[in-house]
Amino acid sequence: MGVAAFWTMLSVVSICITVAGVLARLARERTIRNAIEKGLVADSQSLRELVGGRNLPWPQRLVVLGLIVTFIAIGLGIFAVALSVQEPESLAVLLGIAAGVLMLGVGLLSAGFWLKGAAKDQS
Repeated sequence: MGVAAFWTMLSVVSICITVAGVLARLARERTIRNAIEKGLVADSQSLRELVGGRNLPWPQRLVVLGLIVTFIAIGLGIFAVALSVQEPESLAVLLGIAAGVLMLGVGLLSAGFWLKGAAKDQS
C-alpha cells in the first residue's frame, strides 16, 4: 500500500510540474504575441531575447543542480546518523545511499565546471 501511495504521489508531482511548465511557456508566448501586436518589439534582437529568455547556460545549471544534490546527500547523511540512535543497523545502508547521492552531486559539479572550462578555451 505504501509503495503504491509513493508512486502515485511521485506521478502527481511530475504531472503538476509538467503542466506548470507548459502553462508558463504559453503565458510567455501570449505576452510576446501581445508585444508584437502592439508594436513594442520592432527588431529581431529584441524578439530573440524575449523568445530565448534569460536562462542560465547549461554549465551553470549543472553546477547549481550539483550543489543542490550535494546538500541533499549531506542531509541524508545527517538523517542517517540521527536515525542510527533508534535503529543502529540502518546506519550503513543509509550512509551508502547518502554516498551514492553525493557521488551524483560531485559528478554534476565536475561536469558543470568542466563544461565551463571547455567553453572558455573555445572563446
